[in-house]
Amino acid sequence: MSVSHAQEQPEVKLSKHPETFGKVSNSVIFLDVLVNEHGKVEEVKLSNAEQYNSFNQFALLRTKKTSFPVKYEQGVPVKYWIKKHKVQYQVKPMKTK
Repeated sequence: MSVSHAQEQPEVKLSKHPETFGKVSNSVIFLDVLVNEHGKVEEVKLSNAEQYNSFNQFALLRTKKTSFPVKYEQGVPVKYWIKKHKVQYQVKPMKTK
C-alpha cells in the first residue's frame, strides 16, 4: 500500500498568468485518516491519489496535526479509519494598489 506523507514546507507554485491573480480559488481535498487509540493521526493519505492539487501537501500536513475523537468498542479505545475526510481551502487574491 502506498502512503503519501506531508512535507514540512510544502511548495505552492504561482500561476504565470496574471489574469488568474484576481480570482478566488477554492480547493477541496479528500483524505483517508487512520486515528489511533488516543485520537491522534497515525497515518494520512490522499483519497484520490490520481487527482493533482497544489494544496494536497497543505491538507496532509494540517490533518496530520489534527486531533480526532477517540472511538470506543466495548469500552476499549480502538484505532479507526476516517474515509474521505474533507479539507477545504479558499484563497482570496491580495489587494493591489
